[in-house]
Amino acid sequence: MGTVDQSPTRFTKLPWRLMAAGPAALVSTLLSMVAFGLYAPIGAVDKIILPVLLFPVIYLGLFFFCMLQQKMNVVALVLSSLLIANVSIIVAMRLL
Repeated sequence: MGTVDQSPTRFTKLPWRLMAAGPAALVSTLLSMVAFGLYAPIGAVDKIILPVLLFPVIYLGLFFFCMLQQKMNVVALVLSSLLIANVSIIVAMRLL
């Protein structure tokens, strides 16, 4: 019977995982809050309150996703797609 190589690769080591879970998740969450304030069809006060209330929920969701996902390729794909989507929303709303 063959054995599966379970040695950690470069991307599954703890420093890479913490870098993805900490700063990368924080940047993605902050950009989501900026984009949410631009495109949400709600009142002026709610555009401030809702992002502030949703910030911990989104950040903790991304943080735990980054820490618990086994494949770092999936983490990089999710975080980069969130980053690209939110930046494109911000740019599109500023150009209009």
